[in-house]
Amino acid sequence: MIYQEGYVYHIKDEYFEKVHDSSLMQNKENGTYRPTFYCLRDTKTSLLWMVPLSTRVEKFRSNNNPVPVKHSIHKEVSTNMKRLRHLHARGKKVVFPDITRLEQIMLAELND
Repeated sequence: MIYQEGYVYHIKDEYFEKVHDSSLMQNKENGTYRPTFYCLRDTKTSLLWMVPLSTRVEKFRSNNNPVPVKHSIHKEVSTNMKRLRHLHARGKKVVFPDITRLEQIMLAELND
C-alpha cells in the first residue's frame, strides 16, 4: 500500500514493536481498538508523520482503502503540526512521544 498525505490509516502493530515508545497512542489500549491516524508528509525529510485523529474505527472503514479527509481538517492538522514542529525545534516539549528519536529510527530505516 502506498501511503498518501491527506488520508487516514491504521498503523500495524509492528511499528509500535519496532519503536518501543510507551508514550505513543497504542493500537489496542484499555480494550479499545486501534485509533485512526492522519498522514502528513514532512517536507524536510519526506517522512510521513501519523497524527491520531479518531478512535471511532468504523467511521473510517472503506473496504480497507485509504479514506481522504476534508480539506478544512487537512489544513487545520497541517497548521498545528507545523507549529508543533517549530516549537519542538526550539526545545519546547509539546508532545509526550520522543519525536526526535522516532524520526531518527525512521530515517535510519530509510537509509538501510
